[in-house]
Amino acid sequence: MQKLFNVLFLSLFVFSLLVGCGGGGKEEGGILYAFKEDFIVNLAKEDMGTYLKVQIGVEVSDKKTLGEIGRMEFKIRDRLNYILSRQSLKTISTDTGKDNIKREIKESINKVLDTGEITDVFFYEFVSQ
Repeated sequence: MQKLFNVLFLSLFVFSLLVGCGGGGKEEGGILYAFKEDFIVNLAKEDMGTYLKVQIGVEVSDKKTLGEIGRMEFKIRDRLNYILSRQSLKTISTDTGKDNIKREIKESINKVLDTGEITDVFFYEFVSQ
């Protein structure tokens, strides 16, 4: 029960940092953007029947980038759904696997941005079942 409380508290704390005012908040080192909806995908074929639910936030280089992400969210969500649905349960169960997914997400979003860049990716909820 204590572990559940700690996870819930940490999730709420990180969420409050990421959401700020209307999806973007300021933190030392960058501007944060939280995607409005959860990402819920089925995992790769070898893990049929297993799904992944993720809440994702990103750190952006400037306010222009924040606006661009908001305008391009549908295109970005499509790319992220593709990346997440290709993962296996084995991959998402390791820190290295999660770090590789974050790197791939960062690279994918940066490819569609015209100005600025994503400097970091955060998972503030990450559940598979």
